[in-house]
Amino acid sequence: MAANNLDLQEIELFNKRVLFKSYKCTNDKNITTKSSPFFKLTIKLTDECNCSCSFCANKNIRDFGKLDFNKVEHVLRELNKTGYLVRVGITGGEPMLYPDQVNRLVNLILSINKNIKIGITTNGLNIKKFLEFDNVEKIEGIHISRHHYDDEMNKKLFHNENIATSEDIKYLQSKLKDKLIININTVLIKGYIDSTEEVKKMCDYIDTLGIRRIGLVSLLKLNDFAIEHFIDCNKIFNNLDSSFFVGHHFHNHDFCECVDGIYYTKNNNIIEYYSIMSKDTKCPYVTQLVYTSDNQLKTGFSGEVIY
Repeated sequence: MAANNLDLQEIELFNKRVLFKSYKCTNDKNITTKSSPFFKLTIKLTDECNCSCSFCANKNIRDFGKLDFNKVEHVLRELNKTGYLVRVGITGGEPMLYPDQVNRLVNLILSINKNIKIGITTNGLNIKKFLEFDNVEKIEGIHISRHHYDDEMNKKLFHNENIATSEDIKYLQSKLKDKLIININTVLIKGYIDSTEEVKKMCDYIDTLGIRRIGLVSLLKLNDFAIEHFIDCNKIFNNLDSSFFVGHHFHNHDFCECVDGIYYTKNNNIIEYYSIMSKDTKCPYVTQLVYTSDNQLKTGFSGEVIY
């Protein structure tokens, strides 16, 4: 569908006109349903990382600055005034290289709007430090990147030994009151988690950790490794067996699609799953605002600077 046929809305941010979608994704990519615009802010606390993943989408867009909390606060307050900011994600690099700053950032966000959903993406470095956070139970999601059920295979993908082990994740989960805070994020990679059977093994594995949510994401085709090892989500999620119950299969025109549902584990427990696949990075609107580690607000990770 052509971009000019989409339901889009301009919002003024810091004296710039920014285009956001104002429609819901549907089961039919040719149909849209009008909705209020909304957006997510991603804060790159740092571009430093203890790992060197071959498929890393951040390698070519590193900023290597030091977060200015006064400017972050100003940006957060201004975006909150619009009424369209619904979620803030904290990422990197690896944000948990600096757990005290992550804790400070969480507290700052909640002080501005206690209802904003907060997500933190980490490879599991310093994972037990979450238990020292002032408001850990108010975080909506701690998204731990874990790309294989075998610890050694997982370390191989990260090219680092110093990431969360199965026991580390299990320990954190056992200490959290809310058992839905931890979410495992798994990238679908040829030769690793690349089939329905492998997805089942991954879901059965997180069940042993007491985790109840998993995201399964197709690689972004940003380098040769990602292109060579790409797995189409539809190859897996169009061929599920009776262990799965498919909820929704949403399309966002030709830009991306996602699937969600539940999986019944070998131990008769329920795992919530969702899968996301981006297909066209040349989207005609802004999918998220990004505050970079060198203190610029952009219309995406490699987008236009608006403040």
